Amino acid sequence: LTDHLIHELAQTEALTVLSRKAVERYRYANVPLDSIVREHAVGAIVEGSITGRADGVRITAQLIDGATLKHLGSQVVLASHKDPEALVIMA
Repeated sequence: LTDHLIHELAQTEALTVLSRKAVERYRYANVPLDSIVREHAVGAIVEGSITGRADGVRITAQLIDGATLKHLGSQVVLASHKDPEALVIMA
């Protein structure tokens, strides 16, 4: 899912998107967002989570402003185990 999101965002010419290798080390680390912003000089961060549910999964993606660390927007996708193709809707 991370690869798919990185690929889709990178299709927008106005965006510079960090590679999966560049962001992978933050996956399980407790690094403050402002530290990530300073280290990579980014204008925004996309963070997200995947939560398993009895009937499928819940995927949440949030866009955070790099300068203010304020929440700019989010999207939640619920996908059933019966319909895994629904995950593509998120992109």
